[in-house]
Amino acid sequence: MKEIKKAMPIFSNYPQHLYQALNFSSGYILNVTVSTDTNVYFLFDFTRSTFSESQFRLVSILTKLNPISQTIYRLYTAQVAPTENIYIHNRHDLTSIQRVSPNNPDCASYYELEAEILNAVIYSNQDDLVSALDKLPLIHFFDVLDLEHATLRQKKDFIVSYIAILTHAIDQWGYPIEKAFKIQADLVQEIEHSTQLPDLINTLKGITWFYFKTIQNYRTHNFLPLPDRIMSYINEHVCDNINLDDIAKAVHASKKNLNPAFKEKFGITITQFIRKNKIDRAKEILIVSDAPIPDIAKQLAFSTPSYFIKTFKKVTGLTPKYFRNHFLEDELNQ
Repeated sequence: MKEIKKAMPIFSNYPQHLYQALNFSSGYILNVTVSTDTNVYFLFDFTRSTFSESQFRLVSILTKLNPISQTIYRLYTAQVAPTENIYIHNRHDLTSIQRVSPNNPDCASYYELEAEILNAVIYSNQDDLVSALDKLPLIHFFDVLDLEHATLRQKKDFIVSYIAILTHAIDQWGYPIEKAFKIQADLVQEIEHSTQLPDLINTLKGITWFYFKTIQNYRTHNFLPLPDRIMSYINEHVCDNINLDDIAKAVHASKKNLNPAFKEKFGITITQFIRKNKIDRAKEILIVSDAPIPDIAKQLAFSTPSYFIKTFKKVTGLTPKYFRNHFLEDELNQ
């Protein structure tokens, strides 16, 4: 975890802040001080496949940094978490670059950079995207807009317009229009329900990576062997009630060929893989949220909470409640 090692000295310079975050090109690091000599670090990497599988999880980790920090603190200490705001570091703020900002936003530079970002997304060029997103905080656009004092409504309006531009771009590239607008509608709905946006630029980065991974997965999905197409479909629909008929239709294959092909390559049945994937997602939800067990069961399309608990224990050997209460402690003791 080289990113965490680089960030630790930065966090240590601000011991007065219990909750801190440091942004980088493809994610951020969350630091929670749980005692005078103990810190808990979480790395959120937007390039991971899971960030293209659920826009709801994406928006949650982008907009709920304070609740996530408080949950980590409470789980580790078993005490009520302080309610102080998270302190956010941006890489460009830590450099020695001296910038002279004009009185008006540099719209031309922003639109040029926006074009770079869109090209990187639709052509699935990760290096170009990293380069473009690194420039995002450096142009004389957001600093002049005085984001620190912008209202929540102003931030939401900017994000919604940005989502619309990305949606139009992937639609023009050839991504199915009904899927593109479904992504847009779901993302906008989640943004509208958000009660805070701690860091607008990092939110824009996360949304950009979501679209990037969506197009990358779609591009790859159409040329993958059958077992990989099955896996890709399951990853994208882990929160749904997945059945073999739906998979066969989605991957354009005979239902009877699905399990033999999948098991030959991955060594487990499709049902076993679906169950493992759902439990892996459940672990993530349990770690970063206070969602009740019945709500998690419903979100992951389990028929009943009791069946979810039974399945979770069968896969992990632990109950969901025990996992949530002891995860951080167990990880740090390893």
